[in-house]
Amino acid sequence: MTPVKTDGDDASAAVAELSTDGVSKGEDVTNRHVLRQAQLARELQQLNEMLADKQQLAGQMMRSDEQLEAVKLQYEVPVSFDLYTAICTLYEVLCCIILLCMQILFHEKVRFIS
Repeated sequence: MTPVKTDGDDASAAVAELSTDGVSKGEDVTNRHVLRQAQLARELQQLNEMLADKQQLAGQMMRSDEQLEAVKLQYEVPVSFDLYTAICTLYEVLCCIILLCMQILFHEKVRFIS
């Protein structure tokens, strides 16, 4: 913007210059303002879309976690029980094998002594 002179005869020239330049400069400022507002509105719209996408993803993740927990509860207890049963069975088999080995050794010892 050109500086405005305020002394004497130059004042009327400055007012005339301001009024002719003022209209075009005012329109320029208005146009820049409108363009800036439009740009900001687009950016805000993009941010809102990204936020909505992230909220949707977070919701899906929460539902997935809930479904995973349900599946975990559905299978964790039976599998744990099955493992416990298998361990108990193996322990019983091991005890039987140990007892048989002890009996065999005892019979061999008795046969060896007699």
